[in-house]
Amino acid sequence: MNSLDAFHPTVRRWFEHNFDAPTPVQQASWPVIAGGEHALITAPTGSGKTLTAFLWSLSQFAAGGLETGNTKVLYVSPLKALNNDIQQNLLMPLTELVADYNMPPLQVRVRSGDTEQSERQRMLRKPPDILITTPESLSLMLTTEKGQSALQSVATVIVDEIHALVENRRGVNLMTALEQLSELSGEFQRIALSATVSPLDEVARYFGGRTADGQPRRVRRVNVASDKAIDLKIKFPATAHAAAERGEKIWQPLCDDFRQRITQNRSTLLFVNSRRLAEKITLEINQGSDQPKAYAHHGSLAKDVRHAVETRLKAGDLDAIVATNSLEMGIDIGDLDEVIMVQSPPSVAATLQRIGRAGHRVNEVSRGSLYPSHAQDFIEAAALANAVAERDIEPLQLLYNPLDVLAQIIIGMVAHRERSIDSIYRLLRQSGPYVDLERGQFDLIIDMLSGRYAGSRVRELKPRIVLDRVTQRIKANRGAVLALYSSGGSIPDRGYFQLKHKDSGAKLGELDEEFVWEATTGDSFTLGTQHWRIHSITHNDVLVTEARSGTTLPPFWRSETFNRSVHFSAQICDFLYHAEQRLGSQSDLAQELVQKQQFEEAAAAELVDYLKRQREHTRSALPNRTNVLFEHVLSGPAGYQGPDQPQQLVIHTHWGGRINRPWALALDVAWRQHTGCKPELHADNNVVVIQCKSLNEGLAQDFAEQLLGWVNSDNLLTLLRERLEASGFFGARFRECAGRALLLNKQRFNQRLPLWMSRLQAKKLMSKIKSLDDFPIMLETWRTCLHDEFDLSALGAKLNASQTGDIQASLVTTQTPSPFAQNVIFDQVSRYMYADDTPEDETPSAIRAELIQQAVFDPTLRPKINPQTIIEFVAKRQRRAPGYEPSNPEEWGEWLKERVLIPIPELPSDPQLPEDAITITVDHRQWLTHRELVHGLHNTGLLPGPAPTDAPALIEQRSALELCREILSFYGPLTEEAVTEVLPTLPAGVLSADETFVQGALVQDSTQEHWCDADNLETLIRFQRAAQRQTIEPLSRNQLLSFWSNLHELTNPSSEETALTALELLRTYPASIATWLRDLLPARGHPPSMLENALQRFDLRWQGTAKQYITVGYAEDLALLGPSQSAAVAKYFTDPQGRYSYSQVADRAVLTDGELTASELNEQWWQSVWQGQLSSDSLEPLRQGILRKFSLAAFDARSRMSRRRVSALRAAPGWSGNWRLSTQSTIDDPLDQLEANKERVRLLLDRYGWINRDLVNRERLPVSSHSNAQGHWRWRDAFMALRVMELAGEVSLGHFVADAETPQFATPSAINAMGVNLPPAPVFWLAATDPVAPCGLGLAWPELPRRTDGNYLVFCAGELALVVENYGARLQYFVSPEHPELMEINQVLAHLLHGHQRSINISTINGESAVANPYLEGLRSIGQLSHDHKQVTLTPI
Repeated sequence: MNSLDAFHPTVRRWFEHNFDAPTPVQQASWPVIAGGEHALITAPTGSGKTLTAFLWSLSQFAAGGLETGNTKVLYVSPLKALNNDIQQNLLMPLTELVADYNMPPLQVRVRSGDTEQSERQRMLRKPPDILITTPESLSLMLTTEKGQSALQSVATVIVDEIHALVENRRGVNLMTALEQLSELSGEFQRIALSATVSPLDEVARYFGGRTADGQPRRVRRVNVASDKAIDLKIKFPATAHAAAERGEKIWQPLCDDFRQRITQNRSTLLFVNSRRLAEKITLEINQGSDQPKAYAHHGSLAKDVRHAVETRLKAGDLDAIVATNSLEMGIDIGDLDEVIMVQSPPSVAATLQRIGRAGHRVNEVSRGSLYPSHAQDFIEAAALANAVAERDIEPLQLLYNPLDVLAQIIIGMVAHRERSIDSIYRLLRQSGPYVDLERGQFDLIIDMLSGRYAGSRVRELKPRIVLDRVTQRIKANRGAVLALYSSGGSIPDRGYFQLKHKDSGAKLGELDEEFVWEATTGDSFTLGTQHWRIHSITHNDVLVTEARSGTTLPPFWRSETFNRSVHFSAQICDFLYHAEQRLGSQSDLAQELVQKQQFEEAAAAELVDYLKRQREHTRSALPNRTNVLFEHVLSGPAGYQGPDQPQQLVIHTHWGGRINRPWALALDVAWRQHTGCKPELHADNNVVVIQCKSLNEGLAQDFAEQLLGWVNSDNLLTLLRERLEASGFFGARFRECAGRALLLNKQRFNQRLPLWMSRLQAKKLMSKIKSLDDFPIMLETWRTCLHDEFDLSALGAKLNASQTGDIQASLVTTQTPSPFAQNVIFDQVSRYMYADDTPEDETPSAIRAELIQQAVFDPTLRPKINPQTIIEFVAKRQRRAPGYEPSNPEEWGEWLKERVLIPIPELPSDPQLPEDAITITVDHRQWLTHRELVHGLHNTGLLPGPAPTDAPALIEQRSALELCREILSFYGPLTEEAVTEVLPTLPAGVLSADETFVQGALVQDSTQEHWCDADNLETLIRFQRAAQRQTIEPLSRNQLLSFWSNLHELTNPSSEETALTALELLRTYPASIATWLRDLLPARGHPPSMLENALQRFDLRWQGTAKQYITVGYAEDLALLGPSQSAAVAKYFTDPQGRYSYSQVADRAVLTDGELTASELNEQWWQSVWQGQLSSDSLEPLRQGILRKFSLAAFDARSRMSRRRVSALRAAPGWSGNWRLSTQSTIDDPLDQLEANKERVRLLLDRYGWINRDLVNRERLPVSSHSNAQGHWRWRDAFMALRVMELAGEVSLGHFVADAETPQFATPSAINAMGVNLPPAPVFWLAATDPVAPCGLGLAWPELPRRTDGNYLVFCAGELALVVENYGARLQYFVSPEHPELMEINQVLAHLLHGHQRSINISTINGESAVANPYLEGLRSIGQLSHDHKQVTLTPI
């Protein structure tokens, strides 16, 4: 039978005219679809699945079986961009069918997050016949009456790329939406499409769900075996190998090869695994080209940019796209000659999807090339080559019963109408994800959404629904619906900044918060082939302008790592087992890779060499499916050899992150139990690394077998329970789950919620609900970790195999990490660079202890509260303040439940009370309560006597004490007498201080004891601090200069005392040696010699901060800057605390190191100086260094003859002064780190009076990082300290400088000074690198020069008067040649002549030739002028 027989003749004629015959998938599927059956259709990419799904619906429209005018066909895909393609691919046959075959016209529309609001409204008024949408848009449509009306006639639902949905919460949202749709429109036909899906039966059941009577829907499986020809090559160009051999980066030669491939092809698609790499490779490919050959494509680019890139490639106007998985699924970008994969994709399925983008049409060959970029990548490539050849894809891990997104789903179901709780539960159980949802878990979510848990109100939970406990019906409140629209969805919110063009406001993409926090106004970066310069940064946006081409770097996005699947990891272990057999038997593995696994010879040689080097280094077999290799490395990460002699145990498993990460967490606890030592662990897809002092004691030969037995299937869950909740991994998952459950709140609609703020919200919520049994989001976090992120069954199987001997353990000792172990070094080091969701230590947060316990619970530090502040707070807390009152009977009903008992005198004059409001009288006092509460209030004894018989007999889960504490939580501090007036009775324990209730002298001008809810007291302290916060009119840029010039006393008479005062403000400021020696003090009216004098007479010291950069400060100041490790020359100092001349150290070096040359010692010497590890008691060595370029006099430095070498060392001039080693400084304790950051903040506040991000980042204070490298103190480090200091009243948050970026913090004294309109200094000059110079702060001041040595500014009466660039080569005057202060303004040039002892060659003045310029006359008093035809030369008189 012909599969086209059932089609309407019109549609059949069109098909036969355009196609030779149905494809195999069409031949198999159309009878099923025409029979009205539900179907799950799987077939290779390019086999015509989309037309398979749609054509029967078009035939139904042609035959009149489907009426036009209402939405009958709903197409859902996970990608918005794919929707636009589907619309275009549908419109083409529809146009032909209407024009040539007299088919009635059909309306096809797309609705997604990118659809304009006007277009959405148009679709609601006139629904299209075919609607193409996403899971999120469908769910949102079902929350409104108009949306439901538009969907009430749906007859067919097509879900494309089903494999991309069933493993995640987006799919859960869709499956429940389909059940809501079936309740609305009746049963409809369901069709799911995919190229790669396994297991078919489970996916079919998941997609089909159940009918209203509980029967599973039958879904036919149409599985067309893949006969798609795939040509996959593994490549590694010889030029990349040569670069690696030279120790150079391989990206340039790789990109050269990509460029050649792109030139040979008509169109090429390159896939990468991260957005940063997409930008990096795009930039490299386009280097040197007049027109871009490739464009980047990823989710952080704006939709318009992505669409333009897709369209240009499809039209042939673009040679290549470099994409992430944003183009992995079936978006139509035209015919591709080749897919290039840079690095191995994360799974076999993803590899097949990516290769399938080439040769996308029926019967075409899909050609792909995979370029490994690092050693481990070659192993993954080999495993992928086998799996692709065998089509051995990973089985999907379907997601069941997620409780976080369930909260969203329930709110959506009651967004516009009231429903019974039972009907919601029944409907949810029809959907595949929730078919086994327990009623108890469902009820926990309902309780949580009502703002309560076990009946008690949890203040951190905003009520999202109105629950009638009598009728058991619920409805979403207005805030819940807004939260659903603004924060709903399943993708975790990382607080991305919107990237926008400064002038047009056009959205260009998204930037990671942590990248933006490290960025400074004026920085440049590359995104989407365009160079951008940051103009300004707001709370939500980064505004940019076009920048000139240059060597700018792409931005980075965090959270782009992934856990490799157990299935793929097993294939890697199988390959390593196979490789070990071949290498052990001397077989030609390279030849086999070339012949059977499509490796090019260079790539095969690279892999075999890597495997051989691993075997030689460890003298052991490769880790594989039967062998876990334990490598005891006698050095720290990156080969670090510190004073504590760190060692590592690297456990090579290649089991994948879903096994390694939970095993590492369990090992953490087991290691402590067995050794008594707290380890530091790192886990990734290939290894688990343990660092611990106990490793230094050596390991027994059978230690590996012992360690494998410490964690087993019996104690695994117990060990995880002890460690997981205290980990940053669990904290991050809790934050994501709480966000999806709408428990973390944005302050405003469409406002970005910063990641740091969501972390703080999540931590606070977690601390509050940790003690609650079975809190649903804690349960969901555990489920997410144990089932979604980890594979405990697979881990258990590995542990059992190790016990039975199927997996052996081998232990080796190495001096340095083996080749396999070197891959983990970067991850170990970089993990210290960014904050995560929990402290490194599991102890309670030090910040919480300081802010809450000291500010609230410590009576010696606790401020008393102003009575007026209490009155204002209580009016808002009790919703009596204007704008806070309940506005209708429904809100009043919920408020009565919230308050429990409201004294009648507290009610407004005319409240809109509901019918369920009940008045209670006790001893002539009256309260108002809700009818639902009456029975429980009597039963607990809070109200005397039995409950009235007409009161609903609802169970009250709270005790009388808990009810009293809830009532009192709506008040400020109360005396004991006032408490008795508020409560009908006073149960035992109400007036007892604990962590939730504070007792003491809490109110100003009162000696009485008061009692107060602890959270309320914390809020009152914040209210009072906000009320006391000083506000001023933000300073203009000129006023800022006036403030700073007065703060630094730039024009005070010079004296030893005023010079010391100036240096006090400059402490720890990093600047070039020339700036310190020649510019900073002279700009303040002091001779340069005052700096040397201060070092000799006072306890000031200098210290290196970077190459030829230094700072000055007291010992305690410099201790904040590090260093964290000892100097390379420290071993030549007999006494580490002593002071030695250079020659003494050189003599010691001769005796200590027989091979050291004088030049080598000098190089080590100055490297130690620049790293802050070594300094002198004088500045003279620095002056000598500038003159001699920090090199010694010439001599035979390479001679190895002992006498000649000793003579050379001693004959070298060396460096004057007495030298000392700096004290090492490593701060590990979180509280100590916070205190150190506070001290750094105070130094900056002394210097500037106020600070913001740009000031902090501009300073580039050197601080030591965990990687033992010298890093820079950035805004993220300062911000938390500033918030703590603000709560302590030490600084205030505000807007103090008009053009500067917010947030800004200032000291109270500085705010007072800013409010005084002091006159600016008459005339003063500054180096552009002076801290007082406004350069580099993002101010709207285009006349400012770059912040670099050789540039200077002169101000006159607060206005910019002169800019000097490149030591006078360019002058820009902002005053006339006749200005009366011109002589004073030109004194900066006199400073250059005499202070820098150099002549000035002036090329231009105000952009014109300096020769015969009218400003030259004013320079004659400064020096002697001469000129040639190009420039004017100014020399000392």
